[in-house]
Formats: sequence, C-alpha cells, structure tokens
Amino acid sequence: MKALLLSASAVICVFLWSPYMFSGDVPDAQPDIRQWTTYRNDEYGYEIKHPAGLEFLLTGGEGKRDGREFQISLGTVYGPRLHCTLYPGLSAETIFRDRWKPSGGMVPGIAGIIWNSVKDSLGWRYELSRQTIGGKVAIVEEARWLPSGGLTGRSLIFDGVVFVYAPEAFSVEADDLMGWPTVRGMISSFRFLREQE
Repeated sequence: MKALLLSASAVICVFLWSPYMFSGDVPDAQPDIRQWTTYRNDEYGYEIKHPAGLEFLLTGGEGKRDGREFQISLGTVYGPRLHCTLYPGLSAETIFRDRWKPSGGMVPGIAGIIWNSVKDSLGWRYELSRQTIGGKVAIVEEARWLPSGGLTGRSLIFDGVVFVYAPEAFSVEADDLMGWPTVRGMISSFRFLREQE
C-alpha cells in the first residue's frame, strides 16, 4: 500500500510540475509541410516554405525586389498576409530597439501599424512577449484594436529577420491557409542557409 501511495504521489508531482501545466506555452499542432512549396533566395541566403495555394510576392522599393522583403498572402487586395523583412547581421534586440526609426522602407514590426499612435491610446492595446517558434526565440509585439479586441497585427522579431502577420479581420485561429497555425508553420520553416555576418 505504501508503494502504491508513493507511485501515485510521483505521478501527481510529475503532472503538476509539467513545464506546460501553467505556462500557457503549449506547442501548437504543426501543419504537415512536406508538400509545401519552397522559396530559396541565394543572394540573402535563406529559404521558407508555404502552401502551394498562397501567393509569394517579392516586395520592396522599385528596383529593390531582390528578396530582402517578401509577402505571402491569399493573392487578394484585402486579406490576411505575412510580410517579411531581412536585417542581415542584426540581432533581434537591435532590430527591436531601433524599430521606431524609419529606414528607407517599412518600419519593422507592429511599429509600422501604430506608427502614428501612442501605446495604449487611440484605440490600440500593445502587448510585448517572447515566444519560441521553430526552435528560435522571437520578441513578439501585438497590436489589438480595443473596440473589438481583435488582433490587428503580430510581429515576430528574430535575429536577422522580422515577420509581420496581419490577419485583416479574418479568424486568426482558423485552421486554413492564412490562419495562425499555418502562418506559424511558415515562420518555423524559415531558415538561413549560411551563418549571418
């Protein structure tokens, strides 16, 4: 009987001390990316995968569409999109610190969405956290529109790269081509092909 009580106590302790029990950082179910399309850019040395049904578009200024910036979307004028900008050689902390300074292109991250706003005013709520995605730690910024509580945008700032997810009033948690589970899978698939300088 004593052995049974000790075993039951051990099981309860393991359950209660599980790293996911209270952290809220339960890993998302990952989509099967084996059949996804791979975009590879040798100039900047990276690759990313995305579902074949999505549009991959190089963005940036005229004559500068070389892969430093790109967007993945449903291919419609309005709708959810994932925008990416590379900052080769810069740490996530440096990008985050300098994100309010326009640099000849988009302001990285949610700073671009609330550029003319003040945190926690004018209808926006700003949240800051860290998340691990694809084994890499990101500084995560979120902007929510207070009247609805809906997610306006989420930026994920990694070493050398910033992703901005704008759901455009679509369901963020929907398990579809541009819902967060799929977008998270795309971000997880991103990798640099060589060491950043």
